[in-house]
This record gives sequence, C-alpha cells and structure tokens, in this order.
Amino acid sequence: MASWIICCARFVTLLLTKRYPLRQVSYALCLTVAIQPLTAHQPHDPIKIVALSPNYAQDGTVFIGTDALTIPLPVSEYIPLVSTNAGFTYTVMPGLPNQPMVSIGISPGYATDGTVFMGGQGGLWKSTNRGGSWAAVGGSPLASGVLAVALTSNFSTGGSLFAMTSSAIFGSGDQGTTWQSITTPSPLTAGLSALALSPNYSVDHTILVGSAANGIFKSTNFGRSWTQVTTGVTLPVTGISFSPAFSTDQTAYALTQGSGVLLSTNAGTTWAASNSGITDLNGTAIAISPNFAQDSSLWISTAVGGVFRSTNRGASWSVCPPVPRPLSNQTNNHFVTIAAGPGPTGPVLYLGMYEGLWISTDGGATWQYGDILPTRLVRDLHLSPSYAQDQTVFASTYGGGTLWSTNGGTTWSFENTGLANPYTDAVAMSPNYLIDKMAFIGTTVGLERMAGSSTRWSVMTMLGAPTYPRSLGISPGFAQDSTIFIGTHDGISYPKFVTYNGKQVPNQGLFISTNAGQNWAPTGLAGPPVDAIAVSPNFPTDRTVFAGSAFAGLYKSTDGGTTFTSITIVPSDTDVLPIAVSPAYASDQTVFAATSHSGIYKSTNGGSTWTKLPGTDLLTAFSIAVSPNYQNDQTLFIGTLQQGLFKSVDGGNTLVATTLPGTYASAAAISPGYAQDLTVFAASYLGLYKSTDGGTTWVYTAEPARQEENRAFAPFTFNTIIYQGAWPLSKNSAYSTQQVASTTQSGASASLTFLGSGAEWIGTKGPTGGTAQVLVDGVLAATVSLHASQTLPQQTLWQERGLACGVHTITINATPTAGQTIVLDALDVWQDTCLH
Repeated sequence: MASWIICCARFVTLLLTKRYPLRQVSYALCLTVAIQPLTAHQPHDPIKIVALSPNYAQDGTVFIGTDALTIPLPVSEYIPLVSTNAGFTYTVMPGLPNQPMVSIGISPGYATDGTVFMGGQGGLWKSTNRGGSWAAVGGSPLASGVLAVALTSNFSTGGSLFAMTSSAIFGSGDQGTTWQSITTPSPLTAGLSALALSPNYSVDHTILVGSAANGIFKSTNFGRSWTQVTTGVTLPVTGISFSPAFSTDQTAYALTQGSGVLLSTNAGTTWAASNSGITDLNGTAIAISPNFAQDSSLWISTAVGGVFRSTNRGASWSVCPPVPRPLSNQTNNHFVTIAAGPGPTGPVLYLGMYEGLWISTDGGATWQYGDILPTRLVRDLHLSPSYAQDQTVFASTYGGGTLWSTNGGTTWSFENTGLANPYTDAVAMSPNYLIDKMAFIGTTVGLERMAGSSTRWSVMTMLGAPTYPRSLGISPGFAQDSTIFIGTHDGISYPKFVTYNGKQVPNQGLFISTNAGQNWAPTGLAGPPVDAIAVSPNFPTDRTVFAGSAFAGLYKSTDGGTTFTSITIVPSDTDVLPIAVSPAYASDQTVFAATSHSGIYKSTNGGSTWTKLPGTDLLTAFSIAVSPNYQNDQTLFIGTLQQGLFKSVDGGNTLVATTLPGTYASAAAISPGYAQDLTVFAASYLGLYKSTDGGTTWVYTAEPARQEENRAFAPFTFNTIIYQGAWPLSKNSAYSTQQVASTTQSGASASLTFLGSGAEWIGTKGPTGGTAQVLVDGVLAATVSLHASQTLPQQTLWQERGLACGVHTITINATPTAGQTIVLDALDVWQDTCLH
C-alpha cells in the first residue's frame, strides 16, 4: 500500500465516558482501549494514528492523532498534531473538534496540493493547506463517525476517495465536495472495520473491505457489487494493505485480531495465513516499505507482541527489538499503529503506542522516543496577588516541575527541591503571598506546599493516603481563615477510601483545609472527581464555592462546602471545567463555566440559568481568566484547545482571537493591576508569552524546559536523556524532584538531542566530584570539574546560550578517577527564537 493511504482498521470494544453507552464500535487504524483517564502520567502520550507525507524524505511531514490525553484538563483531549521537521517538534492543528481521529489520508500530490483528510468520531475533515485549517466534509452521513478514509492513486487529477463508517461506505469523485452512498458488502452480520484501494485503482477499480465478523470483501467495479473472498474468517479484520506493485504481483495483506496475517497473491481472490515467526496473532496495523520492490520489506504491529518485520514479502517474520519503555497496565493493546515512509537513507518507521510515539530509521532495529508533549508545556499559571510589587509568576509544567520568575518573566528558574514528581498539576498562591510566600501545587502523591523564605516543597498530611489534587481554590480571606479547597481526581492505583473521624470516606472529591493545606476534611461533595474550583471573592461572608467535575457536572455550595447543589448547564454534557467567578460576584452574580463538548457558558444569577457564549460550540476551554476590573472593563481571556487564546471586552458576548502564537492555549493569567499595566501571561503549545498591552501583542519569555531524570532505569528504561554505561539513580529531597543519575565509570556518557539554542547541565558538586567533558554536536565545549569542599546540590555546572537555532546534541562524557563521581540532576534547554 502506498504511504499516502492510511486505511486499515481494527475492531474494538471501547468503554467511553458516561456521555456514551457501552457499545461495539469499529475504529480505523488500531484504536486503543481507554477505560478511564490516564493516571500518574504513565503513559502520558498515547497515539492512535500516524501518517507520513509521500515526500517525507524532503518535507519531514508527519500527521498524528492522539488517543485520550488529560493535559491540561483531566478530561479526554484528542490533539491533532503535525510535524514538518521529522518529528523533532509538533504543532497542534487548529479547527478540529475534540474528538478522536482514527484515520488519515494524504494526497499523493501533497507536495503541490497540500491536501490531507482526517476521519474519526467527529466525522471527516479536509485541509488543503497542510493542516493549517480544516473544514468538515461529507455532511450528516459521515458525521456519526468515520473509521477509514482512502484516496485513489490519481486523486490529484481524478479526485476520487472513499470514506467508511461502521455500517456504510461513501465515495466522492470531486475531492470530497459531494458524496454518494456505495453498496454495502453482504452478508454482513457485524460492522465494517477496514478499507483499502488498489494502487492501480484507476485501471482495476479494486477495493478491499474488512469486517468485524465476516472476513474480507472485494469489488472490482467501484463498489457496485461485492464478493466475499474469505471463508471461515470470523475474527475482526484490523487492517488491509496492497503491495505497491499490485498491478504485477497481485499481492495484498490483511491483519486480523486473533488470526494474525492473511496473504493473497491472486489479487485478493483467495487468502491464506502467513504467520511464521509471529508470536502475537492480534495484529493492529500494517506498514509496507516505500522501497518494497527492492527490499521486499513490510512490518506489522501487534497488541502486546511488538513489531514484526518480514524481508521476504510476508513469507516469514522476525520480531523487532522492543522499545525502551515499560508497558502500562492500563491496556491490553500497546502497539497501536505503524507507518513507513521514505527516509534520506531508507525507510523510516513511526510506531504509535499507548506508551507514546517511537521512530526508527533502521528498519525497527532501534527506536527513538518522540516527545509530542514537551516538558515546557504549561499546565497551570498564576501571577502573585502582589505582582506589582514582587513581579512573581508561577507555572506548573508537564514534566519539568515548577517554573518561577521574580522579574515579570524576564528570566526563569526551576524550584523543584522536595518536589515529588516533575509532572505537576494545579497551582495556587496565597492572597497574602507578599508576606507569607505560600504557594501550593498538586502532584501525583498529593498536595505540596512552599512557605516563608523556603523554596523547598513539602507534602501535606492530607487524609493519610496518597491522592491526586487536580484543582485548588483559596479563600480570599486566607490570611485569617487559612482555608483552601482541594479537588482530587484519582486513578486505579489510589485507595478508594480513607478513614476520617473513624469513618470510611471517599478518597476522591472536594476537600477543605482550614490550616493552609496541612490537614483535610471531606466536604459535602465526596466521591465524584473534582477538576475545577472557583471560590467567591466574598467567600468569608457569602461562603460560596463552585466545583466542576470532568464526569459529574457542576456543583455549588453557599455554606462553605458543607452541602452542595447540583447545577445543570447542558443535560447531555456533564463534563464541566474550567470555572471562573467575577471579582464583582457580590453585585453581578456572574459565573463562567466550560463544558467539554458543548461550548462555554455564562450565568448572571449565580448559576441558576446559563447562556452559551456565541461561537463557542466546538471550543474546548482550558482556562478562563477574568479581569480583576471586570465590573468596569468586562474583560476576560479564554484559552482553547482548537483556536488558541480569545479575548472579550463585553463580558463574553463577543470573542476575538488574539495573536498569541499557537492554537493550543493551555493557560492564561491576568495581572492584579491589569487596569494600570495591561499585563497578561499566556501559555500555548509553543511556550510561555507575555503581553503588556492587553493581549494585542505578545513577547516570548524564553522560558527553559527541563528534562528531569526520575524515571526508572533498566530493565524499565524510559529516558529522554540517553545513557551509556552505568548511571544508577539516587534519591534525596535536596535534588530537583528528589532524584539524580550518577556514574563512577570513566567513559560513561549521557546525551540529549533537542531543538533549541542553548542548554545547561544541573548537577551536584562535592568532595568526591570528578571531571567530565561537555560536547556540543560532537565538538568539545568545556571540561567541567564537579569538585567542591562541601556538597552543593542543584548547581549549574555548565551552560551555553546563543547556539544557532536548530537540532543539537549535548553529550556529557564522564572522566572520573577512582573514588570520584559525576552527577546529572537535570538538563535545561532553551528554544529562544527557534519557533517564535
């Protein structure tokens, strides 16, 4: 099958969120089983579909559809990504719905027409500008869900393509402008599951279709009639591919869920199993070498067995070495999709797993991790309540820990001492921060706090068991009442119940602390996950707090959390977050709340009734920031998944897109002195930005990204930093996120390849510190001594800025003598103007 057709499918039973019933659904290209939101960030980047440009060797273009992510919201997010630099960095594509995309079809003339289709639960979408914008095509027949899309080899001139749902096939002869229904194969007792077109379709008109229980069907007359070409195949057909030389070799391949590979050498008329060497017969996807005529190579991915390669046209198979990452216990389908494309020196493979994206340039012999969710991604963002005086900005990042600036974003530093995990979540700051210097953050082990002159994080007592805070809300009277609300959203690894006052209470829900987070008490909202909190600015007197759940909707309390009332915004959409309350709530009773799939809403009567903000139907909001002077300026900013950052100056009645770079705006925060300084900070997929003119223009703050090494080493290795030799882990609360890697071996090395313009090495100096060489792109940059008279953790051992923006490799070559040690705590990198 040509690299531009991505059209195999597999049949799965998917348990969706409570908005959907349990049902059997066919999804194209190996949908993973997502039983619940991902927990503990392992894995944090499940992939559903990947496709490479037919000109990949020249343009380095990769399209990706993710499975359900939970960043930055603890509710399913499906992020469509494109890379134009061979997977080093990605851009979130705008305009697609927050729905799973499960099939990609790229025009064979992509180099000139820029056309690509993406199909999934939200229907079929088309772009003619390389993913820069998208429009829905096909109308209502395809709106219920597209499992596969396939373009003919002469699409650029002939304009033909096909789209398949679980029960029907549709064709278009004008590049997707209009569609006609195609005869459905028969007999069909279960859903359709796979679709493929002959590379010579304009001549032979051959279509192959797979089903969930009735095998494979073939048509040679544009789909007007079908012949069932397999007998006894009752297991789901998960993928079908044609040989690129099908017109002469008549070869086609099919994958099944349970019977492995089926091979046909007579144009699909008959099929036979070809599984010699395959140990896992649950196939998920097929990739055929773009040089198939010369190398006879193809690959399949299987549910748990990994990737298998054949170099003799499928006659026999051998397993490829595994990726260096442990498999999650959250699924039984790990190796989801695989695609092959033309590389500079041979076929390039992209393997999409439940455990992330992996790239191979040597036929699957080795795999390099592709980080689609960079550690610089900001999860939450706050400005100090006394920002005018202290210029403090506090951000949580997805993998780098906590990022701080005390000069309004001019420079940044990581404050990770004592932090339990670099994948930080919700953050909050004391309203009295100028005096008490108190800040809070949620991690996978619970609530952590920093206070006073200390920059060390400490885990709070909580309820005596680990829990996962995903939202925080602080009383405006915190200086007097020390009250903080904590919303938790736990996963399968957390205890379901804890003991409070001698009784068993749920370990999930909304909790209250009246001693600055140290000890907690359950509120009247126990059990459902709580993912968003908004505390009334008049809480000490009105006792009002709102809580939103990714699965259970919106709740309100007017007695300080003792009791709660359920509030219905949209009966059909119970995913509610984020929430924001007007600073003038006492007089205007204004509340904003976002649903996951039904838009963003406003209430002016404390949540009794709601009005949808115009133009927000397809928007998924990550952040709602309301001006502190809202009563007068009616200003708010909304960060969205699909269209970046919006601004309104009329209370949400009109939303105008800002010029914030990037379409994925994960967080926004407004200066407490906005009326005077017009300062706004906002984070997108591309980085952290600042505006001092109310969002009209933006300046990149050049924040660093940190690679933390707190993941397990061999035999469960998963590291962005590549190690050679022995680098055992040590744990100590004095280290950044409490762990470092160190070596006593001369000749051991650690290296990081990144796109950027600078890097620094963070490590420990001490009496046993040795020396090491630092190489930049293979050239010696410095010889560094780690010796000091006393132990000094988290030191900047080496730094270089001002590199030409591009792909660089930093290598630390250890040269200790006997009794000496080289310590690597973290590597920080800067992108500066590379993407801005």
